[in-house]
Amino acid sequence: MRTTDLTATVDGVRLRLATGAGGRFRLLLDGADGPDWIASFGADAQLAHAEPVDRGVLISFRPHPGVRPGDFGELVLTAVVTLGSTAGRVPRSVTSLRLSGPEDYPLDEYRGPTITPRPDGSSRDQWRYLLPDGDGLWMRADGTGYGSRSRLVFHEHRISLPMSALVDDSGAALMVSGVGGNDHAVDFVVGGSADDLSGMRLVNVASLGTWHHDREWRIATVGTGGAPALAVEVAAQLREQGMRLMTQTEKMTERGVPAERHASVGGTVLWCHFDTLTSTIVDDLVAAGLKSVMVMGRPADDAAAAALAGSPYAGGPYFQTYDVFPPGSVEELGWRGVYPPEGATTGWPEDLIHDMAGWLNAGWRYLPFAEGEQFWRTEEHLDAAGRLGRRARAVHTATTVQTYRRCPSRHLHVVRDQGIPMLERLEATAVFYDIATAMYALECYSPDHPVHRIEDIEYRKEILDLLAAPGRVVHSEAGKWWGIDHVNTFEGLFSYDWEFNIGSIQLEDYPVNPARRAFEFNLEHRVPFFGMVARHAVARTMWWGTGQDRHAETWGSNNAITALFGANPISVVDPDHPLAPGTPRWETFARATASFEELRVLAGDQNIVGYETDGSDLGRTVFEGGASVEANVGTDAAGGLQPGEYVIRDANGATVSRVTPDRGGLT
Repeated sequence: MRTTDLTATVDGVRLRLATGAGGRFRLLLDGADGPDWIASFGADAQLAHAEPVDRGVLISFRPHPGVRPGDFGELVLTAVVTLGSTAGRVPRSVTSLRLSGPEDYPLDEYRGPTITPRPDGSSRDQWRYLLPDGDGLWMRADGTGYGSRSRLVFHEHRISLPMSALVDDSGAALMVSGVGGNDHAVDFVVGGSADDLSGMRLVNVASLGTWHHDREWRIATVGTGGAPALAVEVAAQLREQGMRLMTQTEKMTERGVPAERHASVGGTVLWCHFDTLTSTIVDDLVAAGLKSVMVMGRPADDAAAAALAGSPYAGGPYFQTYDVFPPGSVEELGWRGVYPPEGATTGWPEDLIHDMAGWLNAGWRYLPFAEGEQFWRTEEHLDAAGRLGRRARAVHTATTVQTYRRCPSRHLHVVRDQGIPMLERLEATAVFYDIATAMYALECYSPDHPVHRIEDIEYRKEILDLLAAPGRVVHSEAGKWWGIDHVNTFEGLFSYDWEFNIGSIQLEDYPVNPARRAFEFNLEHRVPFFGMVARHAVARTMWWGTGQDRHAETWGSNNAITALFGANPISVVDPDHPLAPGTPRWETFARATASFEELRVLAGDQNIVGYETDGSDLGRTVFEGGASVEANVGTDAAGGLQPGEYVIRDANGATVSRVTPDRGGLT
């Protein structure tokens, strides 16, 4: 290809348009303090028009020449590519690529340009992909190994930030990000050999089956600093998008959370399922002097409600409005003892989501729970290779109930009419509004209430703010960047993945899967990237079903990696797993909770600014104020630390807390 006269230069960074035979074209960027890059629009795309604009170029092109769906003709897109100022930013270059198309043009998705580092003598295997899966994962640039995948869709479950990046061994990095995020995706284009560098292909997802609105991408480079430097850029982009990214303390103060409850947020989350949230457990926590605890669940009785309301702890029930149950199919659910029947059948069937073909959007299957019944048992069996193992087997005879998804535009009235009165009746100072920050962005094609993904997210934010308005602490599931300003705790963001275990549904004991250790507690695979971007603003825990302290085999590693990542532990109480003073479980819980309280005092409202590892088991994290955590998440002593041991130090390096798990296990 030849380079045209269309060149833009800002602060020494140069953007050029190169054209070739048959209308082929690509963009090249050089002069950056970081990887130069190429944007290849593909062998089929044909350039139709190009002209200079302020700080960049404008190009019109046909991505699929000759393709004419129905009467719509060929799709012609316009890209305005502009260089941003580097003043005050860590990267040397931030380029905006804004794509426009005919609003009503039908499509499934548009697979756009591939952004690839320009060859610089490095090999493919000197690079890694950084993925915002949960807190953050490294993926090999050859597309293999732990966490490997071919695509990342920004709005989908477990994707916490609207970006992906390539980072080389020196800390230089190339990042693509979707400013809006909810109709953006990235395909990982893996180099075919070690000499071919991998790239990231920008994908625009359809909105209500059409182009519908412009998409904007940012392409940023970092010369040094790796993940922490990229985190600074991500935070800057979120602020430019209009997010405030307040600290947790600022957020609680602005919303009227009483100052005496601020310490409750940012430590341990304690879930009391069924009728275990009693006045006794609240009094025990107070008597032990534990401050940084959020007590979640539905109070067992009036005495429990009064004890919780009079305590220094934020506490409240589970609530959700996503599943609509057929009338007459649901009563108070015994699953967590916290799901109220309020609103469960409201809006049937007029509130339900319709897909493009007019079908209803099916949700979860609900298994009715009757007190005293056992629905699952664990039994031994021989697998196909003749090895002895354990599995969960259903022993119930109940009939499941199919639920259906509520249209995003129809949640607000259920929260106002059913949820808020329920919370007021319980005097709840906190609430876990389930699914909202976990569920992928939804669309509804009902002619009576059509909704696209961006509208869905705006509805969700409005509900979260409504729940928080009277000084209430708000939790939601998993975690999304757009929820940071609206939520105090993301439950599940810190989990490695969402391994489904049927036994965890009914809170039964289930065996640890030893194969998970190789990736779940692998510090060469996991990275606290979300903690670098927004730890100051929101707490984050593992998912209640797999991250709690039931298993002696993983208790130490769970707490060690949680402390190392500046995250928050989660524990579950149920009739089979009580929490009472004088028991081994209480002692280990109290010791860990006290240590995380120390970490909150030292590094609350602070992001992670440094993270280094020594192999897969040893790590050290540094927070903005200089406090640090050293941890061994493995099963063997190393680096002067016992398995599962972690050390919290102040900014002067003095040891504040050192926790070594009780190897005898929990009861």
